[in-house]
Amino acid sequence: MFRNVFLATVLLLTGLLTAGNYYCYDLPAALNVPLRKWLDTEYNLYQTQINLLYSVYSLPNIILPLIGGVLIDKIGSNAMIVLFSSLVCVGQAIFAYGVERKHFIIMLIGRLVFGLGAESLDVGQAEITTKWFKGKGLAFALGANLSFARIATGLNDNISPYLALKYSLLTPFLTGLGIAITGLLSGLFLTQIHRIAPLETEYKPIESEIQDSGFDEDDQTGELIFENQDSSSESIENAVHFAQEEEVLSIDETFKLSQQKWYHDDAEMAGFGKCSLIVVMSIPDFISAVGSPICGLVVDYYGKRSQLMIISGVLLCTSLILMGFTELTPMIGMSLIGLAYSLFAATIWPCVPYLVESDQIATAYGLLATALNLALFGFPLIIAFVRSLSHTEDFTPTLIFLISLGVIATLCSLVMYYYERNEEDAASPARSIVSFVSSVGSISYHLRSADSDMTVKVMGDGIVIAVPTTKHKHQSPVADSPDL
Repeated sequence: MFRNVFLATVLLLTGLLTAGNYYCYDLPAALNVPLRKWLDTEYNLYQTQINLLYSVYSLPNIILPLIGGVLIDKIGSNAMIVLFSSLVCVGQAIFAYGVERKHFIIMLIGRLVFGLGAESLDVGQAEITTKWFKGKGLAFALGANLSFARIATGLNDNISPYLALKYSLLTPFLTGLGIAITGLLSGLFLTQIHRIAPLETEYKPIESEIQDSGFDEDDQTGELIFENQDSSSESIENAVHFAQEEEVLSIDETFKLSQQKWYHDDAEMAGFGKCSLIVVMSIPDFISAVGSPICGLVVDYYGKRSQLMIISGVLLCTSLILMGFTELTPMIGMSLIGLAYSLFAATIWPCVPYLVESDQIATAYGLLATALNLALFGFPLIIAFVRSLSHTEDFTPTLIFLISLGVIATLCSLVMYYYERNEEDAASPARSIVSFVSSVGSISYHLRSADSDMTVKVMGDGIVIAVPTTKHKHQSPVADSPDL
């Protein structure tokens, strides 16, 4: 019970940790028209300014999450989470001050500082969540974090325009600052909980909870740690394993996440009619907010991550085909995208701890975040180029391109599944040999000290233990007769 209270508290605090990021990130878009009127800027210039506000955030974050992950692994999550949260708060405060002063350069500096902490804070959130939930409930916990993010984004989209209209334009920006400060306080509480938490509330290693978590042992994507296995050979093997599978995971994530919300600002093509474009566009976010924790529970209980990633890719391809080449309402396709993303988010992020050592987790999360940001930066430009090559009302080339991405993502999932199966089949005998040799070395002292009273016995999976020598009551005549 005590452990469960701690875990529930940690889950709440990790969710609040990045809520300020997601609320503040889209404030310029949510307040697009009121902000232009407030700044009294000519329309074309204002569009350039809006793009700059997002560019100064996005461009550095193509590489910053990876750097942030390395710093978290080297320095520690407690200090870095406080640092990144502070950057988010300071950046939002500078941005709000720039809005109040109607000074675009100050606003730009604020967005830059905000971006220096925001994406790396996501990496820190994932790392500290993994520390507490690794081995049991990790997929659910990461899915719950995603729900907090989606809720914060939805609050910004719906509440910020109301606050600007009801009070003043500065109010939603200060509200965002308040939520960011709440995230900073959550980070401070997390560091204190981590320091005072008694031993029994801390997470157990993956290998000690595989059966407890309901996973199928054969379904684990990473290496299982065997008793007395040499640490240096283990590190080399896991590093190679991580480099191979992480490449496939990053490519898979890049292709899948690059396809989301591709009907942006095109109600006519989407066939929405009188239906609000915002409502239809929010379907994937709403479904993923509810579905990610649910899918996380499924993953935690049944495992089968690589198979679920394949299903996610198939759902993405199906959704695009339905929206592009059928007369069905796009709500069906957008719902499938939300379901596909829920499955995908619940499977890919929890895979990371099974691929790397515990001191490389933040770096691995940072690498995936870098792949995501690279996709979000590059693929809109590619899609815009594809659109420019076709007729204004012809979306067929764009559809074919996006479906191709979905097919590539699905193939990446299949490759990872095939690699995982072959890795397990090929490594099983080698693991037994390593375990056998290591175990023999670990008990050699006991055999020497016990002389002939001890012997060795080979157990399942090649594990060797020391046991007392069996004394047989019926010996051969050769042994019993002193005359022979």
